[in-house]
Amino acid sequence: AFDVTKQVQVEDKLRETKEYLDNLITYANAPIIVWDPQFRITRFNQAFERLTGRKARHVIGKPLDSLIPEKSLSDAIDLIKRTMGGEQWESVEIPILNNKGGISTVLWNSAAIFGRDGRTIISVIAQGQDITDRKKIEAEHKLRAAEYAKMNVALEKEIQQRTLSDTTLKKTLSLLNASLESTADGIY
Repeated sequence: AFDVTKQVQVEDKLRETKEYLDNLITYANAPIIVWDPQFRITRFNQAFERLTGRKARHVIGKPLDSLIPEKSLSDAIDLIKRTMGGEQWESVEIPILNNKGGISTVLWNSAAIFGRDGRTIISVIAQGQDITDRKKIEAEHKLRAAEYAKMNVALEKEIQQRTLSDTTLKKTLSLLNASLESTADGIY
């Protein structure tokens, strides 16, 4: 006879932990994606589905570059490749393409997942935050700041012109007043 009680308890604990972690990733409010060393998507949570409008079942196994806009592809792939060398992201901006052709700007953090040897990277997990609205607001603020700067320059010119006009008017009034005061004839 062989007592498997301990083994069953360990297996139960591992199953519970796996379910807990699966639920944590699946139902997180932040987009989470996992990719393998060949840069294929292996995990794609519900928040990422909402961000891209794509279902996980249609994305799993696809290359990461299918989620990146063409104009950003080269820079993004360079960043992604460095994660397989162990580089961690902390607040890296990478745009994501949605299924309707729209682009969301996402701020990413990443971490490597190591194999049993503790050195070999078997995948990378990245968690993002959609900052598209914030980027639009920042762009609007920059545009308004530029407009305000132009208006400020125009107002400064107006102030200079009015100051010059005021000085000229005061000189003219002073000259006129002096002329009137120095006249010996009566003026009515």
